[in-house]
Amino acid sequence: MSSIADNLNFSGVQRVSVAALLRPIMSAEVEAVSDPQIAVVEEDLSFSGMTRAPQDISDVIVHRLRELSNVKAVLMGRSGEVYHVWTMIENWTAADRKVVYAVQKELLSALNGFDLDFYVVKLDANVTPEELVSDIPMVYSRTS
Repeated sequence: MSSIADNLNFSGVQRVSVAALLRPIMSAEVEAVSDPQIAVVEEDLSFSGMTRAPQDISDVIVHRLRELSNVKAVLMGRSGEVYHVWTMIENWTAADRKVVYAVQKELLSALNGFDLDFYVVKLDANVTPEELVSDIPMVYSRTS
């Protein structure tokens, strides 16, 4: 399985550890916690052509997005070198979307060097995340 450090290209500069890269957005206490809801393994998906994202990058993205109370689910897959992230939110107001966009911008900056493709989708109460985006692994779901 790939790690963030393996994927970073520092053009001759000494590699930075994953922990050092993530420190600005994850506390040491949270880094030590393992959440079985967000554990993923790399495998091929038969219909979408996407593979699951490596656990390191998935953990970082999910950790930050799940802090937002409006986020109900996160689905994430990898296609080639691009990581596609679907953030499903309950409230579709401009203010609620703006908060999600700000976190996405923060993640783009923190994970500089990765090709991240973000989507924000309204998740209605009577629809499951898998109905909106099929064949993409769910890496986080907030239980009611």
